[in-house]
Amino acid sequence: MNRRNFILGAAAVLMFPSEAFAKTIVRTERSFAKMTVEEAFKDLETIRDSALKPEINPATMPEVIDRDLILMTDDMTLREATKRIIVHHTGTVKDRDMSAREAHLLHKYECEWAGIGYHYMIRKNGLIEAGRPEQFTGAHAYGNNKDSIGIALSGNFEIADPTDAQIESLVKLVAGLKSKYSLPIWEKGVVIGHRDVNDTKCPGENLYDMLNYVRNNAI
Repeated sequence: MNRRNFILGAAAVLMFPSEAFAKTIVRTERSFAKMTVEEAFKDLETIRDSALKPEINPATMPEVIDRDLILMTDDMTLREATKRIIVHHTGTVKDRDMSAREAHLLHKYECEWAGIGYHYMIRKNGLIEAGRPEQFTGAHAYGNNKDSIGIALSGNFEIADPTDAQIESLVKLVAGLKSKYSLPIWEKGVVIGHRDVNDTKCPGENLYDMLNYVRNNAI
């Protein structure tokens, strides 16, 4: 192997350490011969960045804002299945509008988890923020994380109501996940509140009472 191919091969291994990207590397290897080393590196970076983005069907999933959370991936395992969606509130004092970044820092440094425990967060204005990568097991409902996706709405719904924008976004997100994972959301135990599986008031009485509305409208 010549020095040039050795350098590019090493770069590919560093950028794509997982077997999941093997086909991508093989597919692009043929084009290396026609590129300079600098062009090949740039090509690898482009492919890497696109490969790391979650595959979301724009026809079914609502827009999700990724704030580029620096998530630690150690101690995170892949979810075994997707059978349930568990809805939460952040339970902040005075119904504060917590961001995904704030939740990430809280969970990482105070709870000493790998990072944010929720997969998605919905802000007061309806903005959907990405949390823990969807393919990884969450940390949001003790003993019930391996087969579920966790969605948290910012606020305290024991003392306030979720906004109309939050409920609209929750309906769209549940509908998208239903389509993506073929979830029978009308069946009991598929779209549930945190209180259904753990001893907690989460997601708050005022949000919990609206889950039937979400199930009926997430079509």
